[in-house]
Amino acid sequence: IDLGLSRIRPDSPFLDDFLRYHLDDIHRFQPDFTMPVQDSFTLVLTRDGLPAGAVVGRPEGEALVLTLDYVLKAYRDSRLGNWLFGAGAKVFRDEGFTRLESEPGTELHESYLERVGFRRAGDRYVLEL
Repeated sequence: IDLGLSRIRPDSPFLDDFLRYHLDDIHRFQPDFTMPVQDSFTLVLTRDGLPAGAVVGRPEGEALVLTLDYVLKAYRDSRLGNWLFGAGAKVFRDEGFTRLESEPGTELHESYLERVGFRRAGDRYVLEL
C-alpha cells in the first residue's frame, strides 16, 4: 500500500470540487466543517496514487487546529490516519507546528482520533508532535 500526501492551495479548484462532492459524508463525522478559507493549511491524502482524503487546518501559533480530517469510505481502515499522524507527521513539523488539535466532532470521529493517537484535553483532542 502506497500512502502519501500533497500540499494543496486552499483555493484550489480540485480541493473545492472534492470537498463539495463529499460534503454530506464529511458532515456525518464533522458536522461543523465549513469550506476552507484562504489562511488554511490544506493537504490531499493519497492511497495507491489516488485521492483518498483531505486535511484542513487553521494555524494558531505552534498548533494546527484541524477543521477537517476526512478519508473516503473505501479507505477508512485507519492506515492513512496512522501513517499521517506517525511517519507522515513530518509535513506538520516542517511547517513549525509542535502539536495538532481537533474538535471532537461525532462519537465516530472521537474514536478515530483516539485510535490514531490524539488525547482528550479540555474541549479538544491534542496530538503532540
